[in-house]
Amino acid sequence: MEKAGKRMNRSVCDPTRKWMRLVLAFFVGGVFLLDGVSASRADSRSRLFYPSETPQYANQLDVETVALGFLGKAVLLSDARHNIIVLNITGEPILLPRADNGTINLLPGQAVVVAGNSHTSPLPSIVPAPAHQVGLSPLGLSSSEGLVFVADGNGTIDAINLSLSDRQIFEVPPLGNTGALRGHVTRMIQRSGLPSGKLGLAAPMILKPGMLSVIAGGGDKQPGDTPVDAFACRISPVAVTQDRGRIYIAGESGRIYFLNQSPSPVMIPVSHDGELRWVKVTTGMIVAVAGLGEEKAEVDGVPRSALDVSLSPTSIAVHNHHLFLADSNGTIDEINISQDHLQVAADARDPNQVHSLDPGEIVAISGNGNDVVGQHSEPAAWVSIRPKSLAISQKGLLYLADEDHSMGAGRILAMNVSRKPIFLPFPSTLSSRAAITLLPGRIVLVAGNSGRSPLVGTVPNDAREVGLDPAQVAYRHGMLTIGNLIGSIDLVNMRAKSVLVHPLDRKHTLLLPGGRIISLMGAGVGTSAGRKEEVP
Repeated sequence: MEKAGKRMNRSVCDPTRKWMRLVLAFFVGGVFLLDGVSASRADSRSRLFYPSETPQYANQLDVETVALGFLGKAVLLSDARHNIIVLNITGEPILLPRADNGTINLLPGQAVVVAGNSHTSPLPSIVPAPAHQVGLSPLGLSSSEGLVFVADGNGTIDAINLSLSDRQIFEVPPLGNTGALRGHVTRMIQRSGLPSGKLGLAAPMILKPGMLSVIAGGGDKQPGDTPVDAFACRISPVAVTQDRGRIYIAGESGRIYFLNQSPSPVMIPVSHDGELRWVKVTTGMIVAVAGLGEEKAEVDGVPRSALDVSLSPTSIAVHNHHLFLADSNGTIDEINISQDHLQVAADARDPNQVHSLDPGEIVAISGNGNDVVGQHSEPAAWVSIRPKSLAISQKGLLYLADEDHSMGAGRILAMNVSRKPIFLPFPSTLSSRAAITLLPGRIVLVAGNSGRSPLVGTVPNDAREVGLDPAQVAYRHGMLTIGNLIGSIDLVNMRAKSVLVHPLDRKHTLLLPGGRIISLMGAGVGTSAGRKEEVP
């Protein structure tokens, strides 16, 4: 009887035990599902987190890139949540500043929010504030020695000090202000040593680590070909680039501006109706250099006065005092801001015919053609492009994110805007060479297959064989980064030699050969494809 009772109790308890095991298995399975990667639900963002002020590993994060750049060797980006983020792809920890005099220790493979509060208010002002406490709409980024310039959709150009030491910026104290702003202006003047009556002159200001200040915009004047106080103007910036204190801004209205943030006056050429004049732009002043007219820059090799043309810029890059614009009308335009008289092709199809691009002039150097850019280079004027974003190397290799809205995909193209051949780390389709020779004025495909799959994965693959939807592109020290709307931040090694990259952490150090691509953030998880489609 005793044994029978035990058997009876066991039989009664078995269903309960089975039920408990099922419940436990469900929760344990749920934990593993959240902690791991589900191939069947790779289109879900539920397993990913948003970047925050606490460092997190980038492969766990969800990001929609708006702007892209570099902070030293680290990747700098802004996202659709109005934040600015630093991603450490180096092999060593990076120290970033906090406005409270502390530091952030960012490990390899980690990302952290360094500016923005995920909202659009309170708006930044001339009075410095902690960068993470203000509302931003960062549409463009450019950095130099830890000082980051932001094309803010709120209508301003902002400066953020992300170095560990003080940085100097220049501001023209605004007139007619009271209260805290007047006190701030007074302190600026005292630091500069200027007489108290000269409020129209620029004053140097120390920007502490982790702090942000507006350096241009917020006024009601439309800058023209005569310099005006940067704070008195209305610029509506969509993109920004800089070259040692010389800041170039693409405005929403199509105008291109020069802002002098260097300590000395700069002579800038402005051309109208074929007449050139040199304008002295003092520190803290801004002037329009292009885009005031209605004429279109045709791809015919004939330069025009830059002020007389109508532009629709989406991105801007600078190289040797020459500006390059991505125009939504389907062209790449070049503006000469230097003192040289560059020789350009009068007929882009015939390199033997040349025409001088004088200071203050603009010429369209690519677009409005019919050819599709492929792995074999061809004259840039023959091709059809839809440029969204630009980046340029020191050698004069211009990278452009080329979008195809009908396909929801795109590619990265490279154009040689220098006067010398440039070698790319891709096998030639015409010879046995291990590199492509890109001649001046020619363009070639370097990343993307015009589709959305296969996804960029965590294993290096030929950059030309993956699916991309590039929104932004940036370049520094041979590293080409891509803001991929399919769901990641990707990296292409544009050097001939392999380099060590650290996309996840120290344990996942990888050797990335030339011409290969790898996912840095988001780990290649897209919105419409599974991990099973990841590049093997």
